[in-house]
Amino acid sequence: MLRKKKRTPLKINPFKYQSFGRFLKSTLKTSLITSIPEIAANKSWTKGIIKITVFIMCLIGFLYQMMNFLKMYWAYPTVVNVFVTNPYEIVQPAVTLCNHNRKRRSFICSLPYNECDFLKGEEFCRNYPKFCPGMNPKHAFTG
Repeated sequence: MLRKKKRTPLKINPFKYQSFGRFLKSTLKTSLITSIPEIAANKSWTKGIIKITVFIMCLIGFLYQMMNFLKMYWAYPTVVNVFVTNPYEIVQPAVTLCNHNRKRRSFICSLPYNECDFLKGEEFCRNYPKFCPGMNPKHAFTG
């Protein structure tokens, strides 16, 4: 037979919820907004009111500056012209190839039941001419 685990009841601190003021103060003390926990932790009313007034004035100043910036930003339309060019030939070294494969070919070829070979340049050009421009082994892409 399977035993069911007993769930522990959620512990609620009744002191927090005796009044809305206490609940609000305990919640604001754990806030991540700068200066809100300091305001909530004040013992005297005068310091709390001064800090709240400074906070509200800073918030009003921020909103005023943000609205001015957004009005200026939306006043001027933005035009973007995009020109895409695809050159027929690319001057080297115009392209950089990055290999994010952490496994080396020597490791893969050393595994059992693997049919991979290290071909020399000339042999590679004979077997795979599409990867060997001009049949020149120096320009071959061997991977």
